[in-house]
Amino acid sequence: MSWPAGRLVVGRDAWHAAQTDPAGFEPSPKRHIDEESMLLGAAEPATADVIAAVLGRVAEEARQVGGGPVGGVTLTHPAAWAAPRRQRLEEAARTVFPDVTLVSEPVAAASYVVERAGTRIPPGGHVVVYDFGAGTFDVSVVRAGGTGLEVVATEGLDDTGGLDVDAAIVDLLGRAFEAQDPAIWQRLAAPTTRPDQRARRILWDGVRTGKEILSRTTSTVLHVPVFDAEAPFGREELEAVARPILDRTIEATRRVLAHAGGDTPTGVFLVGGASRMPLAASLLHQALGVRPTLLDQPELVVAEGALYTMPPTDPVAAPADIPRIATPARTRRRVPVIAGTTAALLLATTLAVWAGNRDTPQGSGPAPSSPPASPSAAAPSVSPTPSIGPGLDPCLVGLWKQEQYGIDANIYDSRTRLTGYDTGTITYRPDGTYEIVYSGAPMGASITDGRWENVFKGTISGRYQTKDGKIVVSGLTAKGTSVLSRNGQVNNSTTMTGNTEPVEYTCTGTTLALHASFYDVELSRTTT
Repeated sequence: MSWPAGRLVVGRDAWHAAQTDPAGFEPSPKRHIDEESMLLGAAEPATADVIAAVLGRVAEEARQVGGGPVGGVTLTHPAAWAAPRRQRLEEAARTVFPDVTLVSEPVAAASYVVERAGTRIPPGGHVVVYDFGAGTFDVSVVRAGGTGLEVVATEGLDDTGGLDVDAAIVDLLGRAFEAQDPAIWQRLAAPTTRPDQRARRILWDGVRTGKEILSRTTSTVLHVPVFDAEAPFGREELEAVARPILDRTIEATRRVLAHAGGDTPTGVFLVGGASRMPLAASLLHQALGVRPTLLDQPELVVAEGALYTMPPTDPVAAPADIPRIATPARTRRRVPVIAGTTAALLLATTLAVWAGNRDTPQGSGPAPSSPPASPSAAAPSVSPTPSIGPGLDPCLVGLWKQEQYGIDANIYDSRTRLTGYDTGTITYRPDGTYEIVYSGAPMGASITDGRWENVFKGTISGRYQTKDGKIVVSGLTAKGTSVLSRNGQVNNSTTMTGNTEPVEYTCTGTTLALHASFYDVELSRTTT
């Protein structure tokens, strides 16, 4: 959809365009569902048009994967959404799809639990769906009724999500760095120029990635632009700033369970990317006495669960604003969509659209820093690939440009995380061979005695297979150098070697995240 100032771009394209036009970037459109329009930079598109733009991109991706137009779509929404919100969602969707069905998110999640995770909910039994996403939090009690699954109690917190945890981390950094130089921190806190706006976006993206890394490890390093400094950050610090936010979700869970009768639930299921934080499961276990289950790829549970839901045959059976959904066998193919997804939205100006098509500084090295990654099988690629060999994930096949990376270096017998960007690439071929090209961009960290940087330049090639959500490589050939320097002076220079450790990965078709014991990489699909 075009606008006088430019055009709407969504998803990964929006994150990329935000580097040029950060003022037009909206990472959580779900929080604007009650508004008639959104302020994106200098433009103010209707919220319904923004939703339609996201769904239009979904329709196009589905058409490429399925080989034809999509006839119907199932959209999910928070159970607490009243009729006006659902109506705005449905009206926007009908401008893209001819057949639209709405399903509440907790019912979709519970359907996934039953159909895919194999959990049996006895008749009359109930489960708690704890949905902690990027922008919002919702908790619901779902009961197995006579006609299927039904939501019996729900509560939503529109101002509580992973973004609020990110904000708490930024506030913590602000207290430390503002004391060093208030003027510089103000440039990050309230930027007025394009360079400072980009720096603020880099800061927030790095904080988000660091938070996600701490779901898997106990420590990381956060890069603070403008100051050009690295701040060590551990899980204990994360849990200290996240605790007040998580406490609100626990209290909401207690209230919902009490409203549903207070009986011990059959299960407690964690949904949404932010639910990966170990503290969330720990607090829920303490509060409810039931060990929560973190489902595989929790950010996709609702979308996949929508495939197993259908509208109720008795529309009178459910309360007016809490739909009751039965789960008979599906009779037609549908596309699941998370209606309130945190897919980024951006109204890009003509300049930003142009800038989004050019190469920008990105990441490389033995590993770029990853997004919310989960060691699980990936989604199919958005473009077909020729005769892919056995044991290979089609989603990997193609050319990937490295966006961000982080790698641990042993400096003074201490593990130090070096981070950076590059324009290096990884090519996964359908015949089971791969090649990594490092362009020589530095990754570094500032510690007590100065700036340490590691530069990789050269290539690594070999064979690869995928198994149990991991990439397994063999037959490596490495050509190039690895140079570690301090304050511009070479400290150590060695011949580059390859890593044979199986690497966890998450592939969405347009993005790829790699995670090993000592590095993380984030990449985007490219054709050049």
